[in-house]
Amino acid sequence: MTMRASKLMRALPLIACCVPSVAYGDPQREKDVVMLEAVGASGPCTENGFMGLEFIQNLPDGNPAPFPTTPIPPRGKLLLVTDVDWALNGGDPNSTHVLRLFVVNKAGPQSFRAMESKIQLDPLGAGATTTSATTGFTMSNAAALCVDVIAVGGTNSGLLQGVLLRGRFLDDK
Repeated sequence: MTMRASKLMRALPLIACCVPSVAYGDPQREKDVVMLEAVGASGPCTENGFMGLEFIQNLPDGNPAPFPTTPIPPRGKLLLVTDVDWALNGGDPNSTHVLRLFVVNKAGPQSFRAMESKIQLDPLGAGATTTSATTGFTMSNAAALCVDVIAVGGTNSGLLQGVLLRGRFLDDK
């Protein structure tokens, strides 16, 4: 199901998957690697008009963690987001669009822009990109991850086709 990004899709539930990585060789670190995939819409992210993202974590046995009783990130952990992939269709041909990720406090209106990713659409009005952050950003389970898509110099922000976030869980010390 596609939705108009200009309507902000209001919210995208995410599936978080533990992705084992043989590159690290450290079992403790490998279990904290996370991939989050946006799979649908569920409502606004506070009063700021951004799309709210909710997370569902898939467990290593392929079953999802109970939702919403298992918060993402889990209690005592932070979510470190380092990469974002996203795709857009139906925008103005050859136009530029920006996906903005915000960390929004669930208890109030405070938020900050955590990451931006720019995309140049092709002559058919479609495109996809991957953005890797030098340091990434963290959020606790007291915050929501929200997104906004804007058309730079255009009026049609197109259809957001998907968002994939990668990162890891860190101890909240």
